[in-house]
Amino acid sequence: MEKRIFKKINGLLLISICLLFVAVSPASAWRITDTFEDGTTGQICDDTGASYSGTSTVYSTTRAHSGTKSCRMTWTTGLNGWNVCHLEYDYPSNITNGGEVWVRAYVWFDTGWAWNSAYTKIIRTVSMGTDSGRIGMGEKSNYFYLSNEINPDYSSYTASPQQLTSATTTGTWVCLETYIKAGVGNGIVRQWKNGILFAEQLNANTIGGTSGTLGLTSFMDTWNSPGSPQNQVQYWDDVVITNETPTNRDARGNPMIGLGGGVGSGTLAAPTIAIVPNP
Repeated sequence: MEKRIFKKINGLLLISICLLFVAVSPASAWRITDTFEDGTTGQICDDTGASYSGTSTVYSTTRAHSGTKSCRMTWTTGLNGWNVCHLEYDYPSNITNGGEVWVRAYVWFDTGWAWNSAYTKIIRTVSMGTDSGRIGMGEKSNYFYLSNEINPDYSSYTASPQQLTSATTTGTWVCLETYIKAGVGNGIVRQWKNGILFAEQLNANTIGGTSGTLGLTSFMDTWNSPGSPQNQVQYWDDVVITNETPTNRDARGNPMIGLGGGVGSGTLAAPTIAIVPNP
């Protein structure tokens, strides 16, 4: 009888330990990758990879960073992009307070591409729920810059200081990457162009409130009024979105996906951060 009781107690103890481990273990790691190789040329890009794409966001063989295909966005004069030039990925599980997410993609702007003074949402990660907001890489007046709409001191339209890098590179593939640590006053945002760190915000609000979560990322979310200044074409390729900490590091030791085809590969240049006046 004593042996049976002892075995029962041991069994209950083992179950309790297992339940405790499940309760405190971190959320499962996940990774979204999209090379656009499996899609049908000319078809909208959400049939195999993305969660949602606009009507002029299609698989193309005209350009490819790797493989033979990429995602083409065709802009017309005055277009703001929504429902037309738009590429969106829902996360397998939301990033909660203290969690992290890295977003990397290659973009090609055809030679002759033109920007204007309207704010353009290049890469945008959405804080979900009641504490909603947007964080990402914006463009205005030929500069990429850090855009945090949750923190009113670092909004999409005015920021002091703004951390900028040129957006005038055309006719070649450009590697853009963002990193966000979810937090309220202790969040972090970093951004790289071609492996060069050009923007960093520490002690940031990145989810608005402790109940907020990061739930999706979109590319070319919208182009504010008056929209695209001309007819023009761009391409996206080799998208990686992950909550796994990459093995790659920049010269400051910050984890990043980097310039390679996937997580943890690529050769990086030394980072620079330029603080310049508002454009």
